[in-house]
Amino acid sequence: MPQDAWNIERAKHWHLFLPPARPSRGEIAQYERAFLSFPTNHHQDLIWGLLGSTPELRSLAAKYHHELLCIDKDSGVFETLRSLVNPQYSEIFICSNWLTVENVKPVDVFFADGSLNMLPLPNHGDLLRKIYNWLTPQGWALLRVHMVGPSKFATPQEIFKWYRESKTKEPVFTATRTYLDMLWLEPETLRLNFIEFHKKIQKLYDEQLITKEEFEGYNKLLQFNKVDLYYTKRELFEYLALDYFHIESIFYGEDYTGYKHHPVYVLRKK
Repeated sequence: MPQDAWNIERAKHWHLFLPPARPSRGEIAQYERAFLSFPTNHHQDLIWGLLGSTPELRSLAAKYHHELLCIDKDSGVFETLRSLVNPQYSEIFICSNWLTVENVKPVDVFFADGSLNMLPLPNHGDLLRKIYNWLTPQGWALLRVHMVGPSKFATPQEIFKWYRESKTKEPVFTATRTYLDMLWLEPETLRLNFIEFHKKIQKLYDEQLITKEEFEGYNKLLQFNKVDLYYTKRELFEYLALDYFHIESIFYGEDYTGYKHHPVYVLRKK
């Protein structure tokens, strides 16, 4: 399966990936803001959980001296990304598939950064139910979710033309990737296959429609970026989430192009 490509080699090169593939500083700040806004005087006593091995969120837990329960199917990825966790604190690791793991100790706050989008659309409700079951009765879930939306551009050429003319200081990957996603995802499944994605980038370069520098902004990730990503629709996600949660708020990092497609949802267990 393509998701098996989320492996140690990809983890070793996590530093090459940029938002929206990894959470931005603004998005991490929103995770932190949401956590600090919880109606409790006992933040220090809260038990945290994490779906996956995202080092930025592991660092946030460590900053507040929270022991963190992490669930991921690859212990090698978890250990490899440990070098990017700063500061470091106590972590408990469960090596398991998200949809089949059992007997998880209930946590008060559960984080998942794009984790939902690693699964096909038919599994999104199943994962939300799992998160619901892992939470304590007053628990919260903080999820960054990749959302489909209307494309601002009709062709890739228009996207890169906009990038050049905007003179943005953003790296080409961060500035253009969400716009390309909207053009290249499969309409029915909302799947984005990055093997095919990079083939299209190569074709644009071969036809001299993008520059060498623009090509390299993507090509350096080619051998490490072979996963599938499944976008969702806002109305579909919220319909599924409302079976289990109250939607308390929706935050955005607001620090890169396309941020509106990558909201952070703050969900309170029903």
